[in-house]
Amino acid sequence: MKLRAGFFALALPVLSLTYACAPSEAPAADEGVSENAFSGRNCVVEQPISADGYTEIKEADPAIVSRKRLGANGALEEDPTKVVRPTGADVQGAMTKISAFADRIDREVPDSARRRELYSGSTRGNKMDPYCLFHAPGKAIYGTVVLFHGFNDRPHQQAKLGSYLFHSGFNVYNVYLANMYMVQGTDFWPKTTYKPELLVALQRKLAAPAVQTELQPLLPRLQAGTMTAADTVTLDRILSPELNTSMIKEAWTNPGGEAWKRLMSSQGSTEGQSLPEAARTADFMAYVKDATDRIADLADMPGPVFVSGLSVGGTVALAAAAADGGRRVKGVVSHSPWLRSVDPKATTQIMIAGPLDKLIGVAGGQYPLKWESHQIEFSPASISATLALGAWTAKPENVRTLAQIPTAQVVTDDEDSADNTASGALQTAFTSDPRVAGLHARVSYPENLHVRHAITDPENYKDGDPAGPSWNRYWRTLYQESFRFYTTGVMNQENLVRRDIDNSIPKPACNMPDFPHRCGE
Repeated sequence: MKLRAGFFALALPVLSLTYACAPSEAPAADEGVSENAFSGRNCVVEQPISADGYTEIKEADPAIVSRKRLGANGALEEDPTKVVRPTGADVQGAMTKISAFADRIDREVPDSARRRELYSGSTRGNKMDPYCLFHAPGKAIYGTVVLFHGFNDRPHQQAKLGSYLFHSGFNVYNVYLANMYMVQGTDFWPKTTYKPELLVALQRKLAAPAVQTELQPLLPRLQAGTMTAADTVTLDRILSPELNTSMIKEAWTNPGGEAWKRLMSSQGSTEGQSLPEAARTADFMAYVKDATDRIADLADMPGPVFVSGLSVGGTVALAAAAADGGRRVKGVVSHSPWLRSVDPKATTQIMIAGPLDKLIGVAGGQYPLKWESHQIEFSPASISATLALGAWTAKPENVRTLAQIPTAQVVTDDEDSADNTASGALQTAFTSDPRVAGLHARVSYPENLHVRHAITDPENYKDGDPAGPSWNRYWRTLYQESFRFYTTGVMNQENLVRRDIDNSIPKPACNMPDFPHRCGE
């Protein structure tokens, strides 16, 4: 997710209201799925996935597991769960639930609304997703990892990491962020918008020529984030009583709270609605609900559940763990967590103007938005929802919950999207209590290594990127550090930033037809 200041223009002057893994196809048959008696989607893979470069599927080794957990007495203790061996009934139970979700997508989402685009010419977009990679019944596993991709992307963004974890002894469930299996994002992705009656009143007010005359001079400063105190007084006089900057800021301190409810539309009950019907009114909490629903798909699978995500997916992983409260989720790895924009001016724009939704763009702004990486239209209000998710995740009650669950953050100092200060504040809060500080890790790429935001995806940046070849050359040791955290609860900063593979940890394989040199560097 790349958000900078000016990601959309504030167009207030002339506002107008005008997986699924297929049955027995997860992954494709030429990648080693065995035929068996399971019903529904087949998650079991019994032969190595040669397309990713693997020649062996490793079982979990209990001798290397040394995770910590918070004990009943408030002290850290060793987690007694080393490995588990799911039975055929366990596997079937999980696959039945996964199938129910995938079948619902197939049944309720018309083909015209399904996401079908390719990200690159060959490897991306060719598999059905979301998808699952399970070891055969009776095999030892460390647990199950649920993977969340970044905003505006798709599960295949996490495919290389998921394949590595699977071949190294984990079960994997690689899923979409809420509703992102549908397009267009203007209709179906979670959005944070002002109440309709506020928008109508604002439109009526701004139509007055005298208001337009007063508003025009301060708009450039509003867009640049350089408004003076006098500008704020003027803007508040124009917006009030329906809206003013104090009300907006109060609401954003507690998404979902009382001030928020006075200004923002909230998702009502969606019971009985189809997926597209429910998606049209989904707010930021849809990210949390959908993620916890995907964790619930694994209710029959024994052992711990771990969650991992990139960018907004990294925040979703943290939010899902907070909502779960440690009942099933026993560890979180958040890569480049996006809680707010790296540029404070962009965050201000998102907070004030993003919820205007279709009112943005009528006079020179951008509605809908469209990014080069995926030619999918989405609303500025969808960006607003990701900011609300970040603020919700950082609420004190969620931080207190997360402090008791092992978490790891991997960030880069050459960040061009996510605000490391925000994720750093979370880390400080997690470790402020010395009793639980040992549950939390944070490692980083120094700026001079030129590792950019999408750190888990070695295919993300193409050579010739305007900022230079900024793909993560250290992706394989990054994968190893995720493995290390889920099995031991620690991360090794020194290993993260080297290209020599740590031979004490399973080695990530590599086969990238589009980017063959990225296997050798």
